[in-house]
Amino acid sequence: RKQNLSFTQQELGYAVTPTSLHFPQVIAALQRERATLRVITQPVTVNLAGEKVECPRGTLLVLRQVNRDVWPAVQKSLQQCLSTMQVSVLPLTSSRTVEGPDLGSDTNLNLALAKPALLVGAGTNAYTAGSLWHHLDVRLSQPTTLINTIHLHQTDLDAYSVLILPDGGYDLWGKKQAEHLADYLEDGGVIIAICDSLSWLVDNEVLALNPREEDGAEQEAHEESEHEKTVNVKFPERRYGDARNDTALKAIAGAMFEVKVDSTHPLAYGFSDEIVPVFRRGTYHYPRPNNSYQTAAVYGPVAAGYVSEENARDLAGTPAVFVVPVGKGRVIVLADNPVFRGYMRATEPFFTNSLYLGPSIQLPKS
Repeated sequence: RKQNLSFTQQELGYAVTPTSLHFPQVIAALQRERATLRVITQPVTVNLAGEKVECPRGTLLVLRQVNRDVWPAVQKSLQQCLSTMQVSVLPLTSSRTVEGPDLGSDTNLNLALAKPALLVGAGTNAYTAGSLWHHLDVRLSQPTTLINTIHLHQTDLDAYSVLILPDGGYDLWGKKQAEHLADYLEDGGVIIAICDSLSWLVDNEVLALNPREEDGAEQEAHEESEHEKTVNVKFPERRYGDARNDTALKAIAGAMFEVKVDSTHPLAYGFSDEIVPVFRRGTYHYPRPNNSYQTAAVYGPVAAGYVSEENARDLAGTPAVFVVPVGKGRVIVLADNPVFRGYMRATEPFFTNSLYLGPSIQLPKS
């Protein structure tokens, strides 16, 4: 059901709640009008014509005072959004709230103008890059620059708010590209690393992962002595002809996992539940960072599909969405493709939060 709202000159501004899949389209539309936007980081309750209305974390604030020069265009854009999208727009008549910080609070995040760049071409997974490009171009109408991997070292990355790395091996890259990405991050750039693209960044020392101290401790405790290994030697239980089936059983070709999100983390704004289903392909996984504030979501149990007990155990508790600070910038890791083939809608907020909020996130110290 579309919302009816009369736009007048009486409103202080508007609040747009983040729980609709159309929510990021509103951000993209308003930024095309060069609107100044803010996002609340603490839930608030506002008075709306005598009725108390709750605004969750991640609610977009579109305020008149900071948008005076473009206000007619902003109102027209919001009207168009309401006529074509399922979004909730609340008219605000006061910056005072019934509960929570006032709307002018410094706890709110300022949204930088999104100028994303997406890597495509040799070394990237075409399916992943294609689904990301479709989401940006078709779903969001978000202006995006495509950068071919072979031209990365010649590109001025400072022109972009985020650089998106799809899943891929990046085998054509070397030290020159690694140094270029490291300089971008050191100067305050933001990289969104999708699926296993993080492995290339780690292997080429663009960043280092700092696992928790307890990670791997149990392995040392269970190592067998040389004598035990000798005594327990047996003829291999698996036959040569079983190799193909064995490989298939060890793979994760496509399964649904539950992930538990920290609903207070900016990368997890907009979810109506703290358990989100994600689509997973591949057995790669990463250690949880020392600083727990870096992690927005962790893997839970298998929800559907085949996953071996070993793989399910290895993934449980590892981070699905997290941030790694590098210099003045950061790498945002989305361990699964959040817009897989255009039909994984539940996980879209992980990507759009990274896109629009990524440059503004402040990581508290552990």
